[in-house]
Amino acid sequence: MRRDHLLIPLAAFAVVLPLLAHGCSCGHDFGFHLQSWLEAASQFRHGTLYPHWAFASAYNAGEPRFVFYPPLSWTLGALLTLLLPAAYTTTAYTFLALTAAGFTMHRLASYFAPSRAALIATTLYLANPYMLFTAFERTAFAELLAAAWLPLLFFAALRRRPSVTGIALPIALLWLTNAPAAVMGCYAFAAITGVRLVLDLRRHYRAAHISEEPTLAPLSPFALAGTALGGTVLGLSLAAIYLVPAAYQRRFVQIAMAGIPNMRFDDNFLFGHTADEPHNAVLHTASLVALEILAATAVALAALYVVSRVRPTQPLSAGSEAPPNPLPALATLTLLIALLLLPLSAPVWRHLPELAFLQFPWRMLSILAVCMALTVAHAVSRTSLPA
Repeated sequence: MRRDHLLIPLAAFAVVLPLLAHGCSCGHDFGFHLQSWLEAASQFRHGTLYPHWAFASAYNAGEPRFVFYPPLSWTLGALLTLLLPAAYTTTAYTFLALTAAGFTMHRLASYFAPSRAALIATTLYLANPYMLFTAFERTAFAELLAAAWLPLLFFAALRRRPSVTGIALPIALLWLTNAPAAVMGCYAFAAITGVRLVLDLRRHYRAAHISEEPTLAPLSPFALAGTALGGTVLGLSLAAIYLVPAAYQRRFVQIAMAGIPNMRFDDNFLFGHTADEPHNAVLHTASLVALEILAATAVALAALYVVSRVRPTQPLSAGSEAPPNPLPALATLTLLIALLLLPLSAPVWRHLPELAFLQFPWRMLSILAVCMALTVAHAVSRTSLPA
């Protein structure tokens, strides 16, 4: 385990080597984030520890940027700006975000797989195409940091005994880091919990009516639902320092501007086409990345299913507990994401609360990347690969 803890930062360092060698990547959101970091750092120096108004934005007219943009990413960026030379700030941020994502993915994968398989999944998650696309092409630094909390959310949803605090922590961290990632994370958590509830209810019914030996989860379906609801409410409460002011002041801004042409969900389904050629190039790249991750996840799920049929799980020793089988939840989530990337899902995007503000359906690939890495870890753990 100690070896793994050393290898994870090394893997993150290998990913950021191009930035050290050639300088920072001035991607799509680079200017926005760097300006936010510099503005926040300036206000920190003057004693404003939680700024709300960005004075230099909108051609020095200012805007309430820090009210509506969650604080963790710009706070971390501002602190790095105060501590490091400007040339290394974004590289250090990317390294820290990837390292955090590696540790949380390793925590998730280690629950379902031995150390070596977990390390494979961790490396795959760190260097998956969408993570690199986010870090280098988009420089979407808040979304990059949010990728560190998604494995914690999966762990809270998939573990044998979910807890209220275990669910609340990643939900709060997501909302305090990146709102689109938080919306995706909450819907993914609801989908995983829904699958678990259906399976648990089915086991209860079969045990009660078909005289099968009960093989129930430690939590009853009602307890699981209550824990999920309580954890979600607590997580939103922990993020209230951002959510309450943003929700209250939303009436004072033109929130619909998030859905301008080329930024709407219906302009950004896989291999879509708009009148903006540079945007089409980005959409084409995102679509290719989506196909790669979808194909890899589908192959891993199929391999896991075959291995599970050929090599059933060995009986456990007395007193030990196996983690629940993640295959149904991961397969369901993968199928849902695949559908949400296609135009036929437009009514879903239009009517589900806040989903339209994700703007880009391919943002769902951050969720799918966790599914891919965890499926690989679980599949490898069912082979003869030694721990």
